[in-house]
Amino acid sequence: MPGVSNKRQPAGYVAPPGCPGATPRRQPRRDDPGSLAAEPTSPPVPSPPGAAERPALTAEGPRWRILGECRGKRFTLARVEAEVDGRRITRDVLLHPGAVAVLAVDSGRVLLERQYRVPVGGWIYEIPAGTREPGESPEETARRELVEETGYEPLELTELFRFYPSPGVSTEEIHVFLAERLRYVGARPEPDEAIETLWVGLDEALEMVRDGRIRDGKTIAALLYYRLLRGG
Repeated sequence: MPGVSNKRQPAGYVAPPGCPGATPRRQPRRDDPGSLAAEPTSPPVPSPPGAAERPALTAEGPRWRILGECRGKRFTLARVEAEVDGRRITRDVLLHPGAVAVLAVDSGRVLLERQYRVPVGGWIYEIPAGTREPGESPEETARRELVEETGYEPLELTELFRFYPSPGVSTEEIHVFLAERLRYVGARPEPDEAIETLWVGLDEALEMVRDGRIRDGKTIAALLYYRLLRGG
């Protein structure tokens, strides 16, 4: 795996199973109940704007630290220990910088992509989306991804909602935007992306959800939210 350390690990270090030589973190001392709180905490990916305003998961808020990790090109798989309501829990967590999805609309139509996704081994329909770059706000990512993937620049961009697509395994939070008043400036896709774009009516897009042609979660959520927003 790219970015994985192959150095010999000193005593007292651990790595997640299936990730030989991973960048390690020190194990907490099991004989010291206060060791988790006493030792420095390794922070996960930076929290998105507004995260501090959301209620904590427990009365004291969540506490967790990284025991070992595998660093990929863009994401990190970590073995994490958390203290929740006085109990210690260990999980494998995908540390994710966050992402955006953009529902672009024009004259009652929505802009979809037909994109080849390697993890599912095939082509799927979805709305434009992408991962946040370091120092980039969700709105900046949304504008960049929409232009790069489809060639359309939004003159109006409104955040609709945000959600956690896989809270059981990942820190990823997706910000969903509505893009309106579009201006075509030319697409600039990444060399390793395979994307086709198409405009479909909103009713047709919802029918694609019903009959299973659209199976992408963020796209389904965005379409249904937009229909509710319009009072449909």
